[in-house]
Amino acid sequence: MKLIRRFAAILAGLLAGGVSVGLIEWGNALRYPMPDGLKLDDVEGIGKWIKTLPADAFATLAIAWAVGSFVGAFVASRLVAGRRAYAGCVVMGLLTAATIFNLINLPHPLWLWPVGVGGCLIFGTIGVLLAAPASYVVTTSRQIKASIETVFGTIADISNYCKAVPGITKVEFLSDSNYGIGTRFRETRIMQGKEASTELEVTELTENQSIRFVSNEGGTIWDTVFTVESGGNVTQMNMQMDVVPKSVFAKLITPVILGMVSKTIEQDMDSVQAYCEAVKN
Repeated sequence: MKLIRRFAAILAGLLAGGVSVGLIEWGNALRYPMPDGLKLDDVEGIGKWIKTLPADAFATLAIAWAVGSFVGAFVASRLVAGRRAYAGCVVMGLLTAATIFNLINLPHPLWLWPVGVGGCLIFGTIGVLLAAPASYVVTTSRQIKASIETVFGTIADISNYCKAVPGITKVEFLSDSNYGIGTRFRETRIMQGKEASTELEVTELTENQSIRFVSNEGGTIWDTVFTVESGGNVTQMNMQMDVVPKSVFAKLITPVILGMVSKTIEQDMDSVQAYCEAVKN
């Protein structure tokens, strides 16, 4: 079902972009109609006619391609689940390829190559950015067969959390304190086979209830809140991460890597659950 929705979003983007290009080109054709007797299958004749067109006809063509890329990328990214950037990027890539094909097969002035291709890429990127949501939310939860003190102590004590999650290779404290509000630390872990470091700060902590970690990395704010609640023989652990990209690059890359981040979080939570349940309460 997800695959069908993705395909439908991309198809809708291509259709919207193609219609946009067609409408502008249609207006251009009204201004500069083909000579009487010239047929579309007469490639040589069309080539000679194109060479006689003024610069503003080609400028309008470049505008059509840019608008088509913008509209197509925006529609695809807006319709796909989570407004992920990949759908808009696929449409932008296909429409840019169509532009290059057009430039190769028909004579155009040389300046139209960088203007036409660049316009597709620039305005397509703008379309993707405008379609992106202001923030993303990642949530997960676990029911852990351990006391609330054990679970919270594993989450809130950075040293314990490092022991619980095997993907974390090193933790460096950047503040005088190593527990509680104001604690800052650098966490290094293996991501995609490479070491990646992130600086985090504990901004809120209510003992055996909740803790908040905030990080500002790569132009994105990663705001994570853990809550715990005792329920008989188990502890309910909930996590919500609010992801707010701020820079242009972050708005493009965040939706692309969000799937990988979500997978890593799930693995971390599985590790925390296993660690807590192995500890004597």
